Amino acid sequence: MAREGGRQIEPGIVARVAQGLRYAVTGQRPQDWFGPLEPLPPVAPPSVRGRQFDFQSGYNLNTQPRVLEQVSFAQMRALAENYDVLRLVIENRKKKMARCHWSIKPRSATGRADDPRIEKMTTMLRRPDGVHTWSVWLKGLLDDHLVIDAATIWPSRSLGGDLLALELVDGATIKPILDEKGRRPRAPNPAYQQVLKGLPAVNYRADELLYLPGNIRPYKVYGYSPVEWIITTVNLALRRQLHKLEFYTEGTVPDAISGVPDTWSPDQIKEFQDYFDMLLSGQTGARRRVRFVPSAMSKSFVQTKEAALKDDMDEWLARLCSYAYDATPQWAVKEMNRASAGTAKDQDDEGLEPTQQFVKEAMDEVLALAGCPDLEFAWERRHDVDPLVQAQVDKIHLETGVKVINEVRAGQGLEARPDGNTPLLMTGSGAVRLEDVLEPPPVPTPLQQADDPPLGDLVGGDGKGGTGDGDEGAGRKPPPGEKPDQRGKGARAPLAKAAGGRLTIRRDRPILHFAEGQLTHQLVAFLAEEGHATADRAAAAMPKLAKAAGDPGEPGAPAEGGAVAQAGAEGAAVDAAIESVVDAALDIAAWRNAVAQMVTVLKTLTTDGADQAITGVALSSGTRSAAAPGTAGASVKSATNLANARGVSWAEAHGADLVAGLSNTTRDALRRLIVQAEKEGWSVDRLKRAIIEDYAFSPTRARLIAKTELATADHMGNLIGWRAANETMGAGLRKVWVLGPNEVHCPACLANADAGPLDLDEPFPSGDIAPTAHPHCDCDLEGLPPDMEAPIQKGWKVGGDSAF
Repeated sequence: MAREGGRQIEPGIVARVAQGLRYAVTGQRPQDWFGPLEPLPPVAPPSVRGRQFDFQSGYNLNTQPRVLEQVSFAQMRALAENYDVLRLVIENRKKKMARCHWSIKPRSATGRADDPRIEKMTTMLRRPDGVHTWSVWLKGLLDDHLVIDAATIWPSRSLGGDLLALELVDGATIKPILDEKGRRPRAPNPAYQQVLKGLPAVNYRADELLYLPGNIRPYKVYGYSPVEWIITTVNLALRRQLHKLEFYTEGTVPDAISGVPDTWSPDQIKEFQDYFDMLLSGQTGARRRVRFVPSAMSKSFVQTKEAALKDDMDEWLARLCSYAYDATPQWAVKEMNRASAGTAKDQDDEGLEPTQQFVKEAMDEVLALAGCPDLEFAWERRHDVDPLVQAQVDKIHLETGVKVINEVRAGQGLEARPDGNTPLLMTGSGAVRLEDVLEPPPVPTPLQQADDPPLGDLVGGDGKGGTGDGDEGAGRKPPPGEKPDQRGKGARAPLAKAAGGRLTIRRDRPILHFAEGQLTHQLVAFLAEEGHATADRAAAAMPKLAKAAGDPGEPGAPAEGGAVAQAGAEGAAVDAAIESVVDAALDIAAWRNAVAQMVTVLKTLTTDGADQAITGVALSSGTRSAAAPGTAGASVKSATNLANARGVSWAEAHGADLVAGLSNTTRDALRRLIVQAEKEGWSVDRLKRAIIEDYAFSPTRARLIAKTELATADHMGNLIGWRAANETMGAGLRKVWVLGPNEVHCPACLANADAGPLDLDEPFPSGDIAPTAHPHCDCDLEGLPPDMEAPIQKGWKVGGDSAF
C-alpha cells in the first residue's frame, strides 16, 4: 500500500531485489536453467555441529561390542588362532618385542638422571601387574593389540590414589560410549562400558581405563587390526589348510587303483579286497614287502593322488600375512640370495618400530597417570643386531671417544668398571685420554729441580741407583729420633713396614711417581727436540734421493721418473738412497747420548723395587732389615747388596735396549714417510712437516713409553730382589702373574695369570719373565712363599696394593 501522493510498489519487485542480493552474495543466478537449486535448510540443532560421524541412533543402547561391525572380536581371534602361518608371525613379533630393552628417563635435557621416581617406576614396570614379569605382561598386551586392536589396561590404585599395578583387561569386553558428537565423553562422564555375561557390568571414566586402539578410522568406533585387513586371505588360507589336512584323513579317491582279471566276479573281487586289506592292516612293515599279483592287475595300476602339497599360492599367502605385520617372509618362502635376505632382515627390524611406538605411547600414558608427566619411556638399542656389526660400531665409538668403556659394557648387559668412565682416543702409539688430547697436561718439572727430593735421599748410596761402597744410606744422617736399624734405604723403610707380611710392592710410592715424572719429561723433551732436528736433516738429504730416483744418465732428471727407475734395475739404488737419507736424518749418536739420562731414572726405580722386595721378605719372616754380622739380619744386608748390584746392571742394559728400540721404531717411521714422499712427489717442506707431526715424536708416545718402561723396571726390581732373597736367605719364593684391571680380556695376560706359581727364572707363556706383556699393561707381580697356595685372581687392585 503506497503512502498518499506516492507510487505503489509492485509485489514482485521485493522478490527481485532479494534475488539480486542473493546473487551478489552467493553467486547463484536468480534463474539457473536446470541449476543445483538451493539446498534444503538444515534440520539439526546447532549443538550437532562437529559430530564425528553418522553413528546409529541409540548407539549406546547396544549391549555387545562390535555388534554393528561385519567382523566380531571372536571371529578375528578364531582366524588368528587357527591359521598357523598368521599365528607364527604374531608370536614372532611378540617375542622380538619382549627381547627389546627399555628405560625410564627425563623427558627434557634438564631433568635429573638420578630422580628417585625413575627407580620407582622402573621397579613397578618390571612386574607391571605385580605377578607377571615385563616380557610376559607385554606379550599379553600385544596379543590384543595385534589381533583385535583393542589393547586395554586398568590402572589399579591404592586407597590413597597411588598407582599399584597395571592390570590387563580383555579388550573384547569393552564397548566405547559416544557422546552427542560421536566422541569419547570426558570425565566425570563414563567413556567405556564393560560387557560381562552379555550384560553391561561396569562403567569406566576416560581416566580410569586405558583403551588403546592403534589404528582408528573417523567413521568407525573400533580399531582396525591387521587380521581384519587380510580376513579374506586368512579365510582362503584356512580352507587350503583344511584341504591339505583332508588329504591325509578323508577323500573319495583312493591313493591308487589296480585292475583285476576280467573273469573275476564281484564276489571274488570283494573277497580279494578283504584279503589284501587284512594283509596290510596295522602292519606298517608289511606294506614295504613284495606282493605277487596276477599279470592283469600289475598292468592296470593307476596312481591317482598328486604328491605336491605346496605351491606358489602358499608362499603368496605367507607373504601377505608377513607384510601385514611388517615381518620378513624369508622363513616361509624359497631360498633368497644373500642381498635379498639382508634386505628382508632390515625390513623385519624396521617393522618393530610401529609396535615399539605403540608401547612407548601407552607407557607414557601410564607415567602421566602416575603423576610423572616429565618422565618418558624409551627403548634402548636393539640387542638382536648382528654381533659382528655391533662390535665394529662399538670399536669405532670407543676409539674415537664417542663412548666410554662402561657405556659399551652397559649395552652388552655387563657391570660397569671403576675405571671405565674415561673417554679414550686411539692413536698410533695406543690409547690416550681424550682430555689429554684436547687439554694436554703440563710437562713435568725438569730433573732435580729445587722442589724435588734429592735422588740420594730416595735411592741411597751415590744417588745414581748404585750401592756406593756398600754402606746403606751413606752420606745421610738419620733424622732425630730415628734408630739406625730402621733407616734401611732412607724413605723406603716406612713403606716397607706398611707392607706388613705381604710380598707385594705398593704402587703409590713417592719414588715411583717421581721416576715417572722425570722419565716422561726427559722423553718428551728429547723426542720433541730430536723430531725437529730429524726433520731438518731429512729435508736436507732429499735432493740425494731425488737424484737416485731419476734417470742415472740424466743428473737433472725430475723426481717424477722415480717410479720407472724403481721398476728396473735401479730399484736397488733407490733403496740404498732411502737408507742413506734415513741414516742421515736419524742421528744415532744423539739417541745413544740419551741413554745416560734415562738409565739414571731406571736405576732409581729398579733398585728401589729390589730393596722393597728384600724388606718385604724380611718383615714377613720377622727378621729386621739390618743387624750385626753373623746374625739373621746379615743375610738381609747381603741380599740387598746383591739385588742392588743386579738392579743397576739390568737398568744399564735395559736403558740401552730402550733407546735402541726407540731409534728402530723411529727409523721405520722415517722410512715409511720418505718412501711415501718419493712416490707421491712431496715437496721438501711437506716432508719436514710430516716428520714433525708424526706420532713417533709426540708427547703421548713419550708418556706411553715412560709408563711401560717404568712398570717393567719396577717389576724387574722386585724379581731381582726375590732372586737375591732366595740365594742368600733361602726364602724359596715363587712368582705369580696378577691380572690388572684392564687386562681381563687380554689373551696373553690371561694365559700368564693361569700359569700359576712359577720359578723366578721361568718365563711366563707370553715369553716375558715379568710384567709388562704389552704397552699399557697394568698387571702386577706377586712373590709367593713356598708354603702358600696361589691366590685367586681378582682382576684388579685396590688402593695401590694387590687385591689379595
